Amino acid sequence: MTRLAPSEFGQWYVGGLGVAPIARRQGLARMLIEAALASAEARDGDSVWLKVLSSNVGAVALYPALGFTETARFANAFEGRLGVDDLRLSAQLPLACA
Repeated sequence: MTRLAPSEFGQWYVGGLGVAPIARRQGLARMLIEAALASAEARDGDSVWLKVLSSNVGAVALYPALGFTETARFANAFEGRLGVDDLRLSAQLPLACA
């Protein structure tokens, strides 16, 4: 997780989160995001944001369950991936569900 100059998306950025296919559906992504949110909050962070592809069905379901909301959508952002949007999701800290 990286602290950036605050942007329209948030103060802290979670980049490059991934779970190996063999380890998916075990709650690891949830634990990693919860740890990132706790880390940002412990450093007086007020917001966290991340990017996700609209085709990543698992992540698109997980992040809102953790308090993230879609703040921007860049439609058809990738050549060769028709119908795949580049999403920006943000969460305000502290999370109400935490």
